[in-house]
Amino acid sequence: MKNLLCWGLFIALFFGLLNTHAQSMKGFHYQAVARDNAGNLLAGTSVNLSFRIREGNPAGAIVYQEVHALNTNALGQIEATIGKGTAEVGDFSQINWSQQDYFLEVQLNGASVDTSPLEAVPYSKVATEMKMRDLKDVDLASPAPNQVLKWNGTHWVAAEEVAYTAGAGIQISGKTISNTAPDQVVGLTGSGATTVSGTYPNFTIHSTDNVNDADASTTNEIQNLSLSGNTLSLSLGGGSVNLAPFASPWNSSGSNIYFNTGKVGIGDNSPEATLTVGNGDKLKIDGSDGDIEFSDDQGSIRFASSNGANAPMIQMFKSGTNNSTRMLVAHSPNFSNWGIQYNDTADAFNWIGDNQPVFQVQLSGQRRIGIGTFFPEAKMHILANTSTGVGHLKLTETQFDYARITMNNDIHNNFWDIAARTDTNLNNAQFNIYHSDAGDIFSIRATGRVGINDASPSYPLEVNGNGEGRTINVKNTLPATNTSTFNYGVIANLSQSPHTGFPRLFNIYGFSNDVDAYLSYGVYGFADKASNFNYGVYGVSPVSIGYAGYFSGNVYSTGSYLPSDAALKSHIEPLTNGLQTVLSLKPRRYEYDTHKYEFMHLPEGEQYGFVAQEMEQLLPALTRHTFQAYDKPLSDTPEGQGISFKAINYTALIPFLVSAIQEQQQQIDAQQAVIRSLEERLSRLESKINE
Repeated sequence: MKNLLCWGLFIALFFGLLNTHAQSMKGFHYQAVARDNAGNLLAGTSVNLSFRIREGNPAGAIVYQEVHALNTNALGQIEATIGKGTAEVGDFSQINWSQQDYFLEVQLNGASVDTSPLEAVPYSKVATEMKMRDLKDVDLASPAPNQVLKWNGTHWVAAEEVAYTAGAGIQISGKTISNTAPDQVVGLTGSGATTVSGTYPNFTIHSTDNVNDADASTTNEIQNLSLSGNTLSLSLGGGSVNLAPFASPWNSSGSNIYFNTGKVGIGDNSPEATLTVGNGDKLKIDGSDGDIEFSDDQGSIRFASSNGANAPMIQMFKSGTNNSTRMLVAHSPNFSNWGIQYNDTADAFNWIGDNQPVFQVQLSGQRRIGIGTFFPEAKMHILANTSTGVGHLKLTETQFDYARITMNNDIHNNFWDIAARTDTNLNNAQFNIYHSDAGDIFSIRATGRVGINDASPSYPLEVNGNGEGRTINVKNTLPATNTSTFNYGVIANLSQSPHTGFPRLFNIYGFSNDVDAYLSYGVYGFADKASNFNYGVYGVSPVSIGYAGYFSGNVYSTGSYLPSDAALKSHIEPLTNGLQTVLSLKPRRYEYDTHKYEFMHLPEGEQYGFVAQEMEQLLPALTRHTFQAYDKPLSDTPEGQGISFKAINYTALIPFLVSAIQEQQQQIDAQQAVIRSLEERLSRLESKINE
């Protein structure tokens, strides 16, 4: 019994076979006892028990998984039959127990308890599922009905059952053969002093004849065969034979013998080659071209251990030969350009197909490896025309992990990894550039997201500056030119497909809200040293309802200009009635509702100006309908996107003010003229009075 601790429980478990024959097809028994941390039985407790059968090793693929909802009994016991639970993965009846090692993982309430190898219990299934053809010593090439298996000395084969017929005095009953008349008289015919005594089943034969073969005949005695020179003799009058006329097919030369007028067969009476060994021409040596051919699937060449640590086991040719290129192993005589070739000049082995390079290994010089080329330009050089999914090199990881290429040098232990992982979930399909000291520096996900110093990017490009003063630094030196060119450090161009919603496009969005910063810039533009004009920030809005710049909050400028060149204008006319217009204006003192419209960042405190609706009655061209979006939409409706309101072009009031002053000045000048005239008249009147 084996005690296991999992999630505060002691589990005592063992495997038991309920019924070997029945269980081998339907399942096998599992029993456990549940205890708490103090060793007390957990009686009447509900538990969820899961079983996983893994293939090959304890962390192998799950071929079957099921779950049981159980209650412990009064003794804390739980029982289940593996194979009869609620299946979650695989089919228990389809497990091929004879082809793999299997491991059983037990989980209690979702936590893994133990993973153990399955030994004997499930393999009773093999016996019930085994076919006769699976037995190695059974040959069922062509069985027929009513045949039986018989042993032929090497295999069990299908054969007809022999029917036995009882002869005289013999009885066959089932598998028993009996003698029905055992007390019969046995006699010997012929002459001589040989007698038989005794009764069945014990008989004694006694002879006093002077013979050497235990019978009464003198004509069939044992003889001797002898050879003297060319004479072969048989004893007891058997005669002799002169062997001199018989000539040997073999010729001799010193201690050598030879035969060159035909073919020699060893174990083969119809040899096809100069030397044939084995019936069916299993080994053939052709004397005309020296070919050695094995026609048996089991044919092999074995070499004994050679003397000396550097002695070659196989030597294809003598040393000192200088053939530039020679074939070592070829497909066949008609396909001599398919096989393994040795190039003596380059000291390289070449694998060729149709005389084209497949693989090369250089044994000297640069000792390079070439795939698809006989002239590798690096330690490994692959030359091929590839396509998507079929590249020059493919790395396949055996588990759900990264396939990697590791790079370092022999001076330092740190290293770089280029790693990639695939998955049907594109969030898990990732390409990383990794350093052993810095971690994942560059990460690409199959969702199209790229992270720099961020292994889990949430956006198409996410950069973590890791404390650097500049997170992104873009530089470019452009070549000299004498034409008009447009050059950009960064271009952002968002586009929106046709829609019924309310999308917002921010081509460049900058914000800074760190309370620890001394100065904070959402967007900072700087331009200097151009030969003509410099633009720190350049904004364009070509539509009448847009703004090249929109600021929600105070705006400060050390200088401000508006276009006023006559070349840019048409229908130029004097502005009249300026004074009347100014006199019709309604200046107001007011405060903005900064609480209700907090998101607009309106100025606080007492303000002075005009009301757009009142201005619109007098000068409608100086008012405009405008819109400010909420920071976050209140709803997916036009009203939920932002607020519409009216604005005034205060700058355009200046000409009216100037015109009013000018008109007022004209009135003042006219009044001054009248005053001077009246003063002159008054002076003349005073003079006359004083006369």
